[in-house]
Amino acid sequence: MRTILFFVAGVAIGAPTVKWGNIPLNFEPNAGQASAELRYLTRGSSCSQYLAPGETVHAGANGFRLRIGFAGASLAASIIGEERQASTSN
Repeated sequence: MRTILFFVAGVAIGAPTVKWGNIPLNFEPNAGQASAELRYLTRGSSCSQYLAPGETVHAGANGFRLRIGFAGASLAASIIGEERQASTSN
C-alpha cells in the first residue's frame, strides 16, 4: 500500500502545471460542420464547446453532452464574433 501511495504522489509532483486561463479558445463560425442551431464552435483534443441561442453545449470525446441554458436569455439575440483570427482551421 505504501508503494502505491508513494508512486501516485511522485506522479502528481512531476506532472506539468497547466494554467487554463492562459489557453485561448478559438471559436469558428458554424458553416455546416455542426447542427444548424449551433452558431460557433471550438474543438479540443478531449472536448468541444458550442454556442447556440440561449445556451452553450459542452461535448466530451466520450459522447457525454452537457447543455447549459442561460435563464432569461433572449433566443432572438445574435451571436457574433468580435474580430477575425489570424489563423485558419481546416
